[in-house]
Amino acid sequence: MRRFLLNLKSVRLVVAPLIVTALGLAVISSCAPALSTPAATPAAATRATPTALATATAQAKVEEIARDIVSNVGEVSSVRQGDPRRVIFVFTENHASRLGQIEIAVMLNRLYLHYGLRHIGLEGVMAADSPLDASWFRPLSPPQLASGAKQEVAVKLLSQGEISSAELMTLVYPEIVVHGIEKADEYPLGLSDAASGSPLFYLLAIAEKSMLPPQKAEAQKLCNEAEQAPDSEKPQKIQDCIDYVMGTNEWTK
Repeated sequence: MRRFLLNLKSVRLVVAPLIVTALGLAVISSCAPALSTPAATPAAATRATPTALATATAQAKVEEIARDIVSNVGEVSSVRQGDPRRVIFVFTENHASRLGQIEIAVMLNRLYLHYGLRHIGLEGVMAADSPLDASWFRPLSPPQLASGAKQEVAVKLLSQGEISSAELMTLVYPEIVVHGIEKADEYPLGLSDAASGSPLFYLLAIAEKSMLPPQKAEAQKLCNEAEQAPDSEKPQKIQDCIDYVMGTNEWTK
């Protein structure tokens, strides 16, 4: 139960990047759904050397691409020089926004159809794991329906918040590969017993507020039995007491 409650406690609403990569251009472009309003950051000036001119050309080209893919669904917040061997589009997203996921899916789809997108880096998936496996989805209907009924099912799942925009892309397009970008060693937490047990204590306190006198008497009896029980029986007796208290309140139950 403690581990289960700890897992619940670890759930957070976060805003973080979803990273999309494609080979060929020397810039990094940051985009966001239309729900947010980031300030535009102008590109840095470059010297008039052959290398700088090539970089400026690539930067101008990727900014043009970025503005094309965000049309009516997002904004370009910044464009800057990066690795000369590739271009990276970073999408700022709110994980809980279904509309934001739909807007990002539109942008990803434009990148795929017009600019050769084939690889997506997805937050929330471990880098050590294999790419997301969408093979279960593709045989569900004949290939000729991939652009029709199958896409409608995937879009429905997206609109209901069941999948993300990146997952939509790999369901619809077999060429798309979705890679994890998380490092597992950054996630372990070391909590004290008091901290890890705090959700349970709060729930017990909530249940206690609504308990009737006979229920309180029964709970006290169970707690006394747990204290006096042999060590081999104590864990089960404690659990019995917790279950009883939780069960007296419909919400904590």
